[in-house]
Amino acid sequence: MARKKILMFYGKEKAFKKDPFEDKGLKKSVYYYFFQKGSRLGFDMYLVMGREKYMGGLKFRKPLFFNPAKENFEVLDQIVEVDAVLDRSGGTRFPPLGISEKVLDNRKFKLICWNKILMYKYLRGFSPPSYGLKSFKGMRKNLRFFRETELVVLKPASGLKGKDVHIDYPSKILQLRDIDFGKGWVLQKFVDTSGGINGLVRGRHDLRIAIVNGKMVFSHIRQPRSSCRVANVAQGGSIKEIAIRKIPKQILKKTKGLQQKIDADFDRPLYSIDFGIQNKEPFVFEINDSIGFPSEKMTCYKKFINNVLEALSIRAMRNNH
Repeated sequence: MARKKILMFYGKEKAFKKDPFEDKGLKKSVYYYFFQKGSRLGFDMYLVMGREKYMGGLKFRKPLFFNPAKENFEVLDQIVEVDAVLDRSGGTRFPPLGISEKVLDNRKFKLICWNKILMYKYLRGFSPPSYGLKSFKGMRKNLRFFRETELVVLKPASGLKGKDVHIDYPSKILQLRDIDFGKGWVLQKFVDTSGGINGLVRGRHDLRIAIVNGKMVFSHIRQPRSSCRVANVAQGGSIKEIAIRKIPKQILKKTKGLQQKIDADFDRPLYSIDFGIQNKEPFVFEINDSIGFPSEKMTCYKKFINNVLEALSIRAMRNNH
Protein backbone atom coordinates (compact mmCIF):
# COMPACT_ATOMS: atom_id res chain seq x y z
CA MET A 1 0.00 0.00 0.00
CA ALA A 2 1.37 3.41 -1.00
CA ARG A 3 2.33 5.76 1.81
CA LYS A 4 -0.08 8.63 2.40
CA LYS A 5 1.27 12.13 1.78
CA ILE A 6 1.00 15.07 4.18
CA LEU A 7 1.98 18.59 3.14
CA MET A 8 2.58 21.82 5.08
CA PHE A 9 1.56 24.80 2.95
CA TYR A 10 2.69 28.43 3.24
CA GLY A 11 1.19 31.10 0.99
CA LYS A 12 4.37 33.18 0.72
CA GLU A 13 7.51 31.98 -0.99
CA LYS A 14 10.61 32.39 1.15
CA ALA A 15 14.24 32.48 0.12
CA PHE A 16 16.59 30.31 2.16
CA LYS A 17 20.05 28.76 1.77
CA LYS A 18 19.72 25.18 3.01
CA ASP A 19 17.09 25.16 5.73
CA PRO A 20 13.51 26.45 5.16
CA PHE A 21 13.12 26.89 8.93
CA GLU A 22 16.45 28.62 9.56
CA ASP A 23 14.65 31.74 10.82
CA LYS A 24 12.41 29.96 13.36
CA GLY A 25 14.75 30.23 16.36
CA LEU A 26 13.48 28.20 19.32
CA LYS A 27 10.66 26.85 17.14
CA LYS A 28 12.95 25.34 14.52
CA SER A 29 13.34 21.99 16.29
CA VAL A 30 9.55 21.80 16.77
CA TYR A 31 8.97 22.14 13.03
CA TYR A 32 11.52 19.38 12.42
CA TYR A 33 9.81 17.23 15.03
CA PHE A 34 6.60 17.58 13.00
CA PHE A 35 8.28 16.22 9.87
CA GLN A 36 10.31 13.57 11.72
CA LYS A 37 7.32 12.25 13.64
CA GLY A 38 5.13 12.26 10.53
CA SER A 39 7.74 10.17 8.71
CA ARG A 40 7.96 7.71 11.62
CA LEU A 41 4.18 7.35 11.51
CA GLY A 42 4.47 6.18 7.91
CA PHE A 43 3.69 9.35 5.96
CA ASP A 44 5.65 11.01 3.18
CA MET A 45 6.10 14.57 4.40
CA TYR A 46 6.24 17.62 2.12
CA LEU A 47 6.60 21.40 2.40
CA VAL A 48 5.46 24.01 -0.13
CA MET A 49 6.05 27.76 0.16
CA GLY A 50 4.26 29.98 -2.36
CA ARG A 51 0.69 30.20 -3.65
CA GLU A 52 1.90 29.98 -7.25
CA LYS A 53 2.91 26.36 -6.57
CA TYR A 54 -0.66 25.34 -5.80
CA MET A 55 -2.12 23.65 -8.89
CA GLY A 56 -5.69 23.08 -7.72
CA GLY A 57 -7.30 20.16 -5.94
CA LEU A 58 -4.63 18.55 -3.77
CA LYS A 59 -1.84 19.05 -6.32
CA PHE A 60 1.30 21.14 -5.74
CA ARG A 61 4.39 21.65 -7.88
CA LYS A 62 8.05 21.68 -6.88
CA PRO A 63 7.48 20.58 -3.27
CA LEU A 64 10.25 20.13 -0.74
CA PHE A 65 10.34 16.46 0.30
CA PHE A 66 11.52 15.71 3.84
CA ASN A 67 14.15 12.96 3.69
CA PRO A 68 13.96 11.20 7.08
CA ALA A 69 17.30 9.41 6.57
CA LYS A 70 19.21 12.65 6.02
CA GLU A 71 16.79 14.83 8.05
CA ASN A 72 16.77 17.50 5.37
CA PHE A 73 14.59 18.77 2.54
CA GLU A 74 15.02 17.95 -1.13
CA VAL A 75 13.43 19.90 -3.98
CA LEU A 76 11.37 17.69 -6.29
CA ASP A 77 10.90 19.02 -9.82
CA GLN A 78 7.46 17.46 -10.19
CA ILE A 79 3.81 17.77 -9.27
CA VAL A 80 2.73 15.83 -6.20
CA GLU A 81 -0.84 15.02 -5.20
CA VAL A 82 -1.17 14.78 -1.43
CA ASP A 83 -3.73 13.29 0.96
CA ALA A 84 -3.89 16.01 3.65
CA VAL A 85 -2.68 19.58 4.09
CA LEU A 86 -1.64 21.57 7.15
CA ASP A 87 -2.53 25.08 6.01
CA ARG A 88 -0.19 27.82 7.23
CA SER A 89 -1.05 30.25 4.43
CA GLY A 90 -3.16 32.77 6.34
CA GLY A 91 -6.18 34.57 4.90
CA THR A 92 -9.06 32.92 3.05
CA ARG A 93 -7.68 32.30 -0.46
CA PHE A 94 -6.86 28.71 0.52
CA PRO A 95 -8.32 26.12 0.84
CA PRO A 96 -11.04 26.02 -1.82
CA LEU A 97 -14.29 24.50 -0.64
CA GLY A 98 -13.84 21.32 -2.68
CA ILE A 99 -10.88 20.04 -0.61
CA SER A 100 -11.85 21.45 2.79
CA GLU A 101 -12.36 18.05 4.41
CA LYS A 102 -8.71 17.21 3.63
CA VAL A 103 -7.28 20.43 5.09
CA LEU A 104 -6.53 21.55 8.63
CA ASP A 105 -8.30 24.06 8.92
CA ASN A 106 -11.31 23.95 6.60
CA ARG A 107 -12.63 26.90 4.62
CA LYS A 108 -15.78 27.52 6.65
CA PHE A 109 -13.75 27.93 9.83
CA LYS A 110 -11.22 30.25 8.21
CA LEU A 111 -14.01 32.51 6.93
CA ILE A 112 -15.15 32.97 10.53
CA CYS A 113 -11.66 33.55 11.91
CA TRP A 114 -10.63 36.12 9.29
CA ASN A 115 -13.70 38.34 9.61
CA LYS A 116 -14.33 39.63 13.11
CA ILE A 117 -17.85 40.75 12.24
CA LEU A 118 -18.75 37.13 11.44
CA MET A 119 -16.66 35.92 14.35
CA TYR A 120 -18.51 37.94 16.99
CA LYS A 121 -21.87 36.90 15.62
CA TYR A 122 -20.72 33.32 16.08
CA LEU A 123 -19.31 34.05 19.57
CA ARG A 124 -22.46 35.76 20.87
CA GLY A 125 -22.86 34.77 24.51
CA PHE A 126 -19.13 34.10 24.90
CA SER A 127 -17.56 37.44 23.94
CA PRO A 128 -18.13 41.01 25.19
CA PRO A 129 -20.98 42.92 23.49
CA SER A 130 -19.78 43.57 19.91
CA TYR A 131 -21.14 45.46 16.90
CA GLY A 132 -20.09 45.18 13.25
CA LEU A 133 -19.53 48.53 11.53
CA LYS A 134 -19.63 49.49 7.86
CA SER A 135 -19.87 53.30 8.19
CA PHE A 136 -19.19 56.26 10.48
CA LYS A 137 -22.95 56.61 10.88
CA GLY A 138 -23.15 53.03 12.10
CA MET A 139 -20.34 53.65 14.58
CA ARG A 140 -22.07 56.74 15.99
CA LYS A 141 -25.34 54.80 16.30
CA ASN A 142 -23.77 51.86 18.14
CA LEU A 143 -21.68 54.04 20.45
CA ARG A 144 -24.99 55.02 22.07
CA PHE A 145 -25.00 51.60 23.75
CA PHE A 146 -21.98 52.68 25.83
CA ARG A 147 -21.69 55.18 28.67
CA GLU A 148 -19.25 58.06 28.14
CA THR A 149 -17.26 56.86 31.19
CA GLU A 150 -16.94 53.38 29.66
CA LEU A 151 -13.93 52.41 27.55
CA VAL A 152 -14.67 50.83 24.18
CA VAL A 153 -12.54 49.01 21.62
CA LEU A 154 -12.55 49.79 17.90
CA LYS A 155 -10.65 47.34 15.68
CA PRO A 156 -10.50 46.25 12.03
CA ALA A 157 -12.65 43.26 11.09
CA SER A 158 -9.65 41.66 9.40
CA GLY A 159 -6.81 42.95 11.58
CA LEU A 160 -3.85 41.00 12.93
CA LYS A 161 -1.27 41.33 15.73
CA GLY A 162 -3.15 44.10 17.52
CA LYS A 163 -2.61 46.59 14.68
CA ASP A 164 -4.91 49.63 14.37
CA VAL A 165 -6.74 48.80 17.60
CA HIS A 166 -8.17 51.89 19.33
CA ILE A 167 -9.17 51.81 23.00
CA ASP A 168 -10.79 54.99 24.27
CA TYR A 169 -13.98 56.66 25.49
CA PRO A 170 -16.93 57.09 23.08
CA SER A 171 -16.39 60.83 22.55
CA LYS A 172 -12.73 60.22 21.63
CA ILE A 173 -13.63 57.37 19.28
CA LEU A 174 -16.00 59.72 17.45
CA GLN A 175 -13.06 62.03 16.75
CA LEU A 176 -11.36 59.33 14.63
CA ARG A 177 -12.23 60.70 11.21
CA ASP A 178 -9.64 58.83 9.14
CA ILE A 179 -11.16 55.36 9.56
CA ASP A 180 -11.73 53.48 6.28
CA PHE A 181 -14.91 51.49 6.91
CA GLY A 182 -14.75 49.75 3.53
CA LYS A 183 -13.51 46.41 4.91
CA GLY A 184 -15.52 46.61 8.11
CA TRP A 185 -14.70 47.37 11.74
CA VAL A 186 -15.85 46.06 15.09
CA LEU A 187 -16.93 48.10 18.11
CA GLN A 188 -16.69 46.18 21.35
CA LYS A 189 -17.04 46.62 25.10
CA PHE A 190 -13.61 46.94 26.72
CA VAL A 191 -12.80 44.13 29.14
CA ASP A 192 -10.73 45.45 32.04
CA THR A 193 -8.30 42.62 32.83
CA SER A 194 -6.19 44.68 35.28
CA GLY A 195 -7.40 42.50 38.16
CA GLY A 196 -5.42 39.57 36.75
CA ILE A 197 -6.22 35.89 37.26
CA ASN A 198 -5.99 34.60 40.81
CA GLY A 199 -2.93 32.39 41.21
CA LEU A 200 -1.75 32.87 37.62
CA VAL A 201 -1.08 36.51 36.74
CA ARG A 202 -1.30 40.02 38.08
CA GLY A 203 -2.49 42.88 35.92
CA ARG A 204 -3.60 43.11 32.29
CA HIS A 205 -3.45 39.91 30.29
CA ASP A 206 -4.99 37.57 27.85
CA LEU A 207 -5.06 33.82 28.28
CA ARG A 208 -4.72 31.69 25.15
CA ILE A 209 -5.85 28.06 25.06
CA ALA A 210 -4.84 26.08 21.95
CA ILE A 211 -7.03 23.23 20.77
CA VAL A 212 -6.61 20.64 18.01
CA ASN A 213 -8.23 17.33 17.25
CA GLY A 214 -10.75 17.92 20.04
CA LYS A 215 -8.09 18.33 22.76
CA MET A 216 -6.67 21.28 24.68
CA VAL A 217 -2.96 21.01 23.92
CA PHE A 218 -1.35 24.08 25.47
CA SER A 219 -2.04 27.43 27.06
CA HIS A 220 -0.12 30.58 27.77
CA ILE A 221 -0.64 34.04 29.20
CA ARG A 222 0.37 37.17 27.34
CA GLN A 223 0.80 40.55 29.01
CA PRO A 224 1.20 43.94 27.35
CA ARG A 225 4.16 46.21 27.86
CA SER A 226 3.47 48.70 30.64
CA SER A 227 2.35 51.53 28.31
CA CYS A 228 -0.07 49.42 26.27
CA ARG A 229 -3.52 47.87 26.79
CA VAL A 230 -3.14 45.29 23.98
CA ALA A 231 -1.52 42.01 25.11
CA ASN A 232 0.18 41.06 21.87
CA VAL A 233 3.74 39.70 21.64
CA ALA A 234 4.19 41.37 18.24
CA GLN A 235 3.77 44.71 20.05
CA GLY A 236 6.33 43.99 22.74
CA GLY A 237 4.24 41.97 25.18
CA SER A 238 5.48 39.01 27.23
CA ILE A 239 4.41 35.37 27.09
CA LYS A 240 4.41 32.59 29.71
CA GLU A 241 3.31 28.97 29.39
CA ILE A 242 0.57 27.83 31.79
CA ALA A 243 -0.33 24.21 32.51
CA ILE A 244 -3.93 23.42 31.50
CA ARG A 245 -4.58 21.92 34.95
CA LYS A 246 -3.84 25.31 36.58
CA ILE A 247 -6.50 27.20 34.63
CA PRO A 248 -9.44 28.21 36.87
CA LYS A 249 -12.55 26.03 36.58
CA GLN A 250 -14.85 28.82 35.35
CA ILE A 251 -12.52 29.44 32.39
CA LEU A 252 -12.24 25.73 31.57
CA LYS A 253 -16.03 25.42 31.73
CA LYS A 254 -16.51 28.23 29.20
CA THR A 255 -13.69 26.81 27.05
CA LYS A 256 -15.33 23.39 26.91
CA GLY A 257 -18.69 24.91 26.01
CA LEU A 258 -17.25 26.88 23.10
CA GLN A 259 -14.94 24.03 22.08
CA GLN A 260 -17.86 21.63 21.70
CA LYS A 261 -19.64 24.16 19.46
CA ILE A 262 -16.58 24.84 17.25
CA ASP A 263 -15.47 21.21 17.00
CA ALA A 264 -18.96 20.11 15.95
CA ASP A 265 -19.41 22.92 13.42
CA PHE A 266 -15.93 22.90 11.84
CA ASP A 267 -14.51 19.36 11.91
CA ARG A 268 -12.35 19.63 15.04
CA PRO A 269 -9.94 22.29 13.71
CA LEU A 270 -6.61 23.67 14.93
CA TYR A 271 -7.31 26.94 16.74
CA SER A 272 -6.92 29.01 19.86
CA ILE A 273 -9.39 30.77 22.14
CA ASP A 274 -8.19 34.03 23.72
CA PHE A 275 -9.74 35.02 27.04
CA GLY A 276 -9.68 38.07 29.28
CA ILE A 277 -10.91 37.92 32.88
CA GLN A 278 -12.82 40.79 34.48
CA ASN A 279 -14.14 40.42 38.02
CA LYS A 280 -13.57 36.63 37.76
CA GLU A 281 -15.79 36.42 34.67
CA PRO A 282 -14.10 35.09 31.49
CA PHE A 283 -14.78 36.78 28.15
CA VAL A 284 -13.64 35.44 24.78
CA PHE A 285 -11.62 38.09 22.94
CA GLU A 286 -11.35 36.09 19.72
CA ILE A 287 -10.63 32.75 18.10
CA ASN A 288 -7.66 32.24 15.78
CA ASP A 289 -6.85 29.63 13.17
CA SER A 290 -3.33 30.90 12.39
CA ILE A 291 -1.67 30.04 15.69
CA GLY A 292 2.09 29.74 15.94
CA PHE A 293 3.89 26.55 16.84
CA PRO A 294 5.06 26.43 20.47
CA SER A 295 8.78 26.80 21.13
CA GLU A 296 11.04 23.94 22.19
CA LYS A 297 11.08 25.43 25.69
CA MET A 298 7.36 24.81 26.14
CA THR A 299 6.64 21.43 27.76
CA CYS A 300 3.59 20.96 25.54
CA TYR A 301 5.22 20.96 22.11
CA LYS A 302 5.21 17.20 21.54
CA LYS A 303 1.57 16.93 22.62
CA PHE A 304 0.75 19.74 20.22
CA ILE A 305 2.54 18.17 17.24
CA ASN A 306 1.24 14.66 17.97
CA ASN A 307 -2.36 15.88 17.93
CA VAL A 308 -1.83 17.94 14.78
CA LEU A 309 -0.52 14.81 13.08
CA GLU A 310 -3.43 12.74 14.38
CA ALA A 311 -5.88 15.28 12.94
CA LEU A 312 -4.03 15.21 9.60
CA SER A 313 -3.98 11.41 9.64
CA ILE A 314 -7.78 11.37 9.95
CA ARG A 315 -8.04 13.70 6.96
CA ALA A 316 -5.51 11.71 4.93
CA MET A 317 -7.53 8.52 5.35
CA ARG A 318 -10.71 10.07 4.00
CA ASN A 319 -11.63 9.19 0.44
CA ASN A 320 -10.97 11.79 -2.24
CA HIS A 321 -14.10 13.05 -4.00
